[in-house]
Amino acid sequence: MRSPIKRVEDKTSFRAVMLTVIFLLSWLEAMVPLGVPGVKFGFSNLVILICLTEYGFREALAMAVLKILMSTVLFNGFSAFLYTMGGAFASCCSMGLAIRLYETKKISTIGVSAIGGFFHITAQYVIAAYTLYTPSVFALYPPAATLTLVTSAVMGFLAAKIIKQLHTISYDYE
Repeated sequence: MRSPIKRVEDKTSFRAVMLTVIFLLSWLEAMVPLGVPGVKFGFSNLVILICLTEYGFREALAMAVLKILMSTVLFNGFSAFLYTMGGAFASCCSMGLAIRLYETKKISTIGVSAIGGFFHITAQYVIAAYTLYTPSVFALYPPAATLTLVTSAVMGFLAAKIIKQLHTISYDYE
């Protein structure tokens, strides 16, 4: 169920609220290390997944870019920008393709999230190998990919619950 936001004021308000939520979740996520380089829980990706399922690819991509710019300035610094942007772009594009399967009920939000997480971590490791001029970074890839798939599946499950609640709330007010 797509709910396109038509008015400029509504889009601005929507993005402001979503960015606030992303900021808070990113801050929380930064405080909980998982022990494998490049892997985070992905709490803030809940917002992007919800945007993707409810508002479409363009809105989700816009939120992802705004999230990266915000987290680069506030948390990571510019050195992590390349990794984050490459991972987010790969993730958004892969989830944008996977969402077509979601719309036909052939895949769940868990699957869409897992696909996005897999492409995100893979892109980050490819970029790391390229920028550091060594494929040895891939020694950490198996545990990173495994942990990413687990956290992505959990985030997909949570996103499905939130989306269901959002639909329940919206029907109550109609």
